[in-house]
Amino acid sequence: MKKAFEADKLKVEGTFERVSYPRLPVQVLNQIPRENFETRLSTKNKIKEALKDKDINIIGIYGMPGVDPNINKIQDQLAEMLDLKIEEKTNKDARAGRLHGRLKGNNGKSILVVLDDVWEKTDLGTIGIPSPHDCKGLKIMFTTRIEEMCNKMEAQKKFKIEVLDKKEGWQLFKYASGISDNETDDELVSIAKKVAYECRGLPIALMIVGKALKGNKTMYKWRDTLRKLQRSSATNLEEMDNIMYQSIRWSLNYLGSEDRDLLLLCSLFAKDESIPIENLVRYAKGLELYKGTETLCETRDKTKTIADNLKGHYLLQLGKKKNEVKLQDVIRDFCLQMAYEDERRYLVKHDGLLDWPEHDVDKSCSAISITFDKLGQLPDRLKYQNVKLLRVICRELGELIISEEFFKDMKELRVLELSGMYIQIPSSIELLTGLRTLSLIGCKIHFQLPMTLRLDKLEIFSFYQSFIGYSPIVFTNLGNLRSLDLRFHKFSRPYLLGVLSGMEKLEELYLGHNVRIFKNAVNKLDGNGFINLKTLNISNGDFEYLIDATTNSIPNGTFGKLESLELEYLPKLIEICNGNLSSVFKPLLFCNLMTVKMHFCKSITSLFHESVTKCLVNLQSLDIFECQMLEEVVSTDARGNEVTNFCKMLEFPKLKKVCLSFLSRFKGFTSQSNSDVVPQTLFNQVTLPNINHLHVNDLDCIVRLLGKEMPIMSLHKLTNMKVHNCVELLTIAESDSIQLLQNLEDLEMVGCNALEVLFDFEVNSLVALENLSIDSCKALEEIIGQEEEEENTSETRNIVMDANTPSNLHRFTQVSMDAKRNEVINMLQVPKLNSLLLRNLSSFKSFRSGSNNDGILRMLFNQVTLPNMKKLYISGLQYITRLVDMLVENSSESLQNLEILEVKYCKALEVLFVFETIPEDHVESVFGQLRSVKLEYLDNLVHIIETVPNGIRGFENLTSIVVERCGILKYLFLPSMAHSLVSLEVLEVSDCESIEVIVRKEEEEEGTSEIKIIEGVETIMAFPNLNRLLLKNLSSIQMFCSQNCELVLPLLKDLTIENCPMMTKLSPRPVIAPKLDISDLLDKAGGLAEEDQVCNK
Repeated sequence: MKKAFEADKLKVEGTFERVSYPRLPVQVLNQIPRENFETRLSTKNKIKEALKDKDINIIGIYGMPGVDPNINKIQDQLAEMLDLKIEEKTNKDARAGRLHGRLKGNNGKSILVVLDDVWEKTDLGTIGIPSPHDCKGLKIMFTTRIEEMCNKMEAQKKFKIEVLDKKEGWQLFKYASGISDNETDDELVSIAKKVAYECRGLPIALMIVGKALKGNKTMYKWRDTLRKLQRSSATNLEEMDNIMYQSIRWSLNYLGSEDRDLLLLCSLFAKDESIPIENLVRYAKGLELYKGTETLCETRDKTKTIADNLKGHYLLQLGKKKNEVKLQDVIRDFCLQMAYEDERRYLVKHDGLLDWPEHDVDKSCSAISITFDKLGQLPDRLKYQNVKLLRVICRELGELIISEEFFKDMKELRVLELSGMYIQIPSSIELLTGLRTLSLIGCKIHFQLPMTLRLDKLEIFSFYQSFIGYSPIVFTNLGNLRSLDLRFHKFSRPYLLGVLSGMEKLEELYLGHNVRIFKNAVNKLDGNGFINLKTLNISNGDFEYLIDATTNSIPNGTFGKLESLELEYLPKLIEICNGNLSSVFKPLLFCNLMTVKMHFCKSITSLFHESVTKCLVNLQSLDIFECQMLEEVVSTDARGNEVTNFCKMLEFPKLKKVCLSFLSRFKGFTSQSNSDVVPQTLFNQVTLPNINHLHVNDLDCIVRLLGKEMPIMSLHKLTNMKVHNCVELLTIAESDSIQLLQNLEDLEMVGCNALEVLFDFEVNSLVALENLSIDSCKALEEIIGQEEEEENTSETRNIVMDANTPSNLHRFTQVSMDAKRNEVINMLQVPKLNSLLLRNLSSFKSFRSGSNNDGILRMLFNQVTLPNMKKLYISGLQYITRLVDMLVENSSESLQNLEILEVKYCKALEVLFVFETIPEDHVESVFGQLRSVKLEYLDNLVHIIETVPNGIRGFENLTSIVVERCGILKYLFLPSMAHSLVSLEVLEVSDCESIEVIVRKEEEEEGTSEIKIIEGVETIMAFPNLNRLLLKNLSSIQMFCSQNCELVLPLLKDLTIENCPMMTKLSPRPVIAPKLDISDLLDKAGGLAEEDQVCNK
């Protein structure tokens, strides 16, 4: 009992406010299946127990390779964990001091700090971690490969992570290689087991080899693999490392040379660094890594394809963000070793250096990637004659002068990236005649004047976030340039001469702060009209328009290949195209444009003129955000009837995604909406046959989304719609336009305070709806309205979609409703509905207009069959008095598969379950699949189960019951239910001041303050699987069970009885609980004074 009480106390005290969880050494990549291997479970459980033990502060785990700790990195992670901002970027002592002060001043809250892959004794003070012995609540856990390191780090407990045993290794290998248990080829299975055995239980080896052989049933390849693994050896590696490295080497042999080259490129980044795919694209292009990829787009596609292949072979893993990857540290180490063996020679240092490292193979080094904390001085001359990639990163700016001699011996250099440096660029940079990628990122740059850049082969050039003073830079002979990034630092004052002229191959252009540009981008920046440009991103400029069609000087093919257009923070932008285009340019302009993004352009009133619209045949995504003056997407000169005729022809045939946000004057997609007479409709007579995602947010003028006369195919592919904070919105659609939403799957409504009826029609057309979420729509009274001629009818129309409904109706699988003042009731008879959420529906009246509203939740599920309902969540419904009416009538049919039930904040709720209407000959189990019940803040709950007819079975799979803050509830169960709870594992009851007993005798009368022990027929009350029982803050409880029987709790280990002053015994007769510690029970449950209350024999 003592351990049980201490465990519970630790669980409370050990509720870690912030926890850092790096990979455990045995976790290699995130694709490993979550198998419950026996070799892991016991160790995992022991680690958990050690974390709970208040006397253990330092825990060591040793076994497999992980990630080297970096002091700055650890400090930054801890600072983020503690919401602490550290400005001292290089002074480790100052940083450590601030961390130390924060951890010491954490008021005893529990914090777990994890250090991954410790190779040498780490002085915790240098990081800023106080001694856990002096800091209450602080625990430290570290991983290491070396058992002795556990002793050096003074670990009080150490755990070894073993390799998988033969059986577990085979299970993991089968998963990786795709071999099923039903495989009929005995020879293949036999060899596969031998291959798995040669991996010696190492998860990374099992996964890499298995992934490489997946789907391959050619026997000679399997035999060849087995021989190579059996014969592999290395002189300088331990046995386990040897197996691991050889499995990686073997897997790489199955890859093409381009795949291997890209993987080696990833090893240039720091350990555990998340690598942007775009960086790899730029390096690969500069190094000409791939054959047959001329354009940047082709290189990007090839890089993404190879990255996906490497992830499929378990050699790369997902990065922290989208379009990023990570290289597992073991594989990275192997790649660096392989680069050395094939004489590529990589110089890679990311340990926070202060000086340039010495290297003894200068002539053969092909790539250099170094990170400095702060670099004081560069060498006068780098003698790396074969280097093709030079990447230097500084964490803090320090003024550097690059000598004229610096680049003279690097004539083979193809990629140069300098980041975070304060440098003066010498004119000798022009000696790098083979340079193809030049990236100056976050640098403060001075050029030797005058500066003329003549880099004939340069294809990628970036000044991203770099500062350049008012220095004239002349761009010449950049005819091969494909990507140019001029997004300078916001305080930069560059003066660019000849910018963009003669760059016929340019595919990507990024313009940012303070580039000296003019009103008209095309005419002034590039006289050729950007004929090969595919991506244009402009931010923080003085443009008034991109194209001036009034000058009649637009080059043929202008923006003819443009695919992505992003415009941000352009306060003077009035139009994208000024004036009407002549017929000569209409077929070509924007004909390949797929993505348009416009954010924070406060002066623009319309996006496109009607003369441009027909060019947008390939537009797929439209995102407009915070453009205060915008009234329409397409403007037209037509008025009156001409508007209608124009709109009937308006079509965006490939548009898939539309996001419109914070547009206070927006009236609609076209000028047709700019009328004070008709209500403003977002879409009216606009054809969007392929749109699947619509998100509108803060459109203050929109009254409805869909008009009456939209073509039938306009929105027929729309599957996802989100509508937020449209304060004037009255309804989504009227009856004539309901069919447009026949494929809608997800609908989310938030903060539409004028919304009274969601749909002005019956809901049977919404046959594909899966998720419905409604939040904070204050005026909403009903979801489905009725047509006027049906308002006075007394007939109740039930919408039934049974098993005979066409298959597309069965996709309705989830409904979520969330609002503060609204009414959301979904009562469709749908066989695949599995999750229903009702929350904060304080003004609920009905789901459909005309439904009987009697203040009881009964009408929610009237005549409804929900055979696949699995989770029901109800919170904040103020008028519910009984859930019974909802659950009884069709419980045997509609809720037979309910697994999770949660009810909270329903103030009027009195009864949860009543089964008195169920006939005694009912043979099916009632709520037989229910696993979890959670009841919280139910102020008027009187009964969980009021009566159970004789012979009714139910609740036999219920494993968890949690009851909290139910003020007048006096008991939980009657014996008739308690005997059904054969699977119950967890029972928690807390803060219920009226609870007198958990299991009440059937004959007891309510209203009495004293529990009467009545002789009963039953002699045993057993909860055969109960292992955790918590009774806390129950001021009136006197005992657990008032029936005069023997209480049997054979698996109970975890018992907490806290602040139950009137409780003197668990049961009138002794309690049989063999796994409880009696002394702990006597110590912790003060009222249970008699030792014979519990028998543990």
